[in-house]
Amino acid sequence: MHTDDLIAVLSSAQPERPGPSLGLALAGTAVFGLAATFAIVALSIGVRADMATALSMPKVWIKHIGLAAVMLTGLLAFVASLSPGRRARRVFTSVVVPALAIAAVAVWQLALMPASEWRGAVMGTTWAYCLVLVPSYAILPFALLVALGQRGAPVDPGFAGAMAGFAAGALSASAYAIHCHEDAAAFVLIWYGLGIVACTLIGRLLGPRLLRW
Repeated sequence: MHTDDLIAVLSSAQPERPGPSLGLALAGTAVFGLAATFAIVALSIGVRADMATALSMPKVWIKHIGLAAVMLTGLLAFVASLSPGRRARRVFTSVVVPALAIAAVAVWQLALMPASEWRGAVMGTTWAYCLVLVPSYAILPFALLVALGQRGAPVDPGFAGAMAGFAAGALSASAYAIHCHEDAAAFVLIWYGLGIVACTLIGRLLGPRLLRW
């Protein structure tokens, strides 16, 4: 085929219709994943019995807003990791902001209570459940994010997988929080944080297999 013929063929080809942007698709995936995970938590272990009263407490709002902020930064870093040239690692560093805010609140709360109560605030009574249930409830959102990620072109599938795991863990933690009665910021920072870290590590291991292209 001559060069002129090749140019003619290429110019006559109908371009594929562009699909929705990854950002828009991520928003839909996140909303569906969060709603589904909330429903699974509510149906499997239930919403905390004192939720109506709890919502009048500032520490409960701090807990939920902090987890939502961590989830948002994770989702943004994940979608950035799916596009070559996007600086996803720089986006991910923004997770330090809500984490430091929760840590500051934890120090403030501990300073206001007697030292004899610190252990209860840090350990609570359900830390083991948190470590198990946050990764468990993250399975569905992780699967949804991986399915979305397969539409992208991650330069580093391992990092993209880690970001999918982190975002799914934070989403799961946000959903699990409607059941958990532990509201101390120190508990949230340590035990919810460790649950999210576990999801991140699992995502890092699975990313090269699930997100390669």
